[in-house]
Formats: sequence, C-alpha cells, structure tokens
Amino acid sequence: MKDDNGKRSGRDIAVYALVITLALQFFGAVWFSSALNARVDQSEQWIRDNKELPINVVRLEEEFKSLCKQLTSLEKSIEKATERLDSLHLTLRQGNVQHE
Repeated sequence: MKDDNGKRSGRDIAVYALVITLALQFFGAVWFSSALNARVDQSEQWIRDNKELPINVVRLEEEFKSLCKQLTSLEKSIEKATERLDSLHLTLRQGNVQHE
C-alpha cells in the first residue's frame, strides 16, 4: 500500500524483503542440494569404477610380504657366502705365509 505521499509503507517493504529473502534462501537450498547431488553421483561413480581396488591392495600387500621374505633369504645367503669367502681368503693367506 502507498501512503498519502505515494510511498510504500515500512510494512510493505518488510513483506517484500521477507519474500525476496525466502526466495533467495529457497534457490540457494536448491542450488546447494543439486551441487551436493552431483558430488554424491561423482563419488558413487568412483566407487563403482574402483570396485576391485581393495582386492588389488590386498594382493599387493601379499606380494610385498613375499618379496620381503625373499630379500631376507637373499641377505642371509649373501652373509653366508661372504663368511665363506672371508674364511677361504684367511686360509689362503695362512697357506701363503707358511710357504714363505
């Protein structure tokens, strides 16, 4: 409504402001929910695409454990071979010392 001077009353302005605020909040909520829905869809697609990822991780863990065991075995073999070489080297040195 307009007052005698042709201006809108404060109550009318408050009603318009309330309607505009509610409309903005409504459209903001719709926008937020659509963005949220898009993120959920993207996450669901990623999960579908990577369904076998946990299985692959477990397989890699088992392979890693096996490689660690093999590496430990190789290290022990190298240590034994080094000890034998050192022993042989010492024996050869002692033999050379006795011949001199």
